[in-house]
Amino acid sequence: MVHRQILRRGIDHYDAAVSSGRGRFLDWQAAREKCQNIKREAVNHLDRYLEEFGHRVQEHGGHVFWAENAEEARRYIVDLAANRGVRTIAKSKSLVAEEIHLAPALEKQGIRVFETDLGEFIVQLRDEPPYHIVTPAMHLTRKDIAALFKEKLGGIDTDDPQQLVAAARHSLRRAFFNAENPGTYSLDKPGYPRQAANLRARSGCTRAFPARVRR
Repeated sequence: MVHRQILRRGIDHYDAAVSSGRGRFLDWQAAREKCQNIKREAVNHLDRYLEEFGHRVQEHGGHVFWAENAEEARRYIVDLAANRGVRTIAKSKSLVAEEIHLAPALEKQGIRVFETDLGEFIVQLRDEPPYHIVTPAMHLTRKDIAALFKEKLGGIDTDDPQQLVAAARHSLRRAFFNAENPGTYSLDKPGYPRQAANLRARSGCTRAFPARVRR
C-alpha cells in the first residue's frame, strides 16, 4: 500500500509538471501535431536520415560505426574504451544503453561507469535497474534517497531535496573530472550531456529527426 502511495504521488507530480509545460504553448494541440509530423517523417524515411547523419558527422571529422545488433554495439564501445586506456566513464541517460546492457559490459572489463542523470545515478547506487524509463527512481521517497546518500556518499544528514541534489552534483562533478576520457556514449535526452559536451566526448545516435518536415 505504501508503495502504491509513493507511485501515486510521483505520478501526480509528473502530471502537474506536464500540465505546467503545456501552458508554455500558445496552441498545445498544434504543437503536438507538428511533433507527430516530424516523428512520422523521420520514421518513414529513417534510412535516408541516418545516411545524412553519418555524412554530416564524417564531414566534421567524426567517425561513424553502424552496429547490426546489441552485441556488436557493446563490443565496439568496449573495445574503443579499452584501446584508449579508459578506466572511468561518465555517461548521460540512455534507454538504448540500458537495452543493450552497455554499463555491465564496460564494468565487466574493469571500467567504472557513472550515470549522470540524477534518477539513474540514484538507482545505480542501489545497484538496480531503472524503475521507469522516464522517472528511474519514482519508487523511492526522499527519505529513502537521503539514507542511500548517507550510506554511499557520506556526509549527508538531511532529506532536504535541494541539499540532496547538491550532494549528487558534487559527487558527479568529481566523476566528470576524474574520468580519463569523460563522455556520453549515447545522447538520449537534450540537456543531459551538457557537461560532457564541454569535455572530450564519445556520442551515439539513438534518434534521428529532420531539421525540417518535408511536405
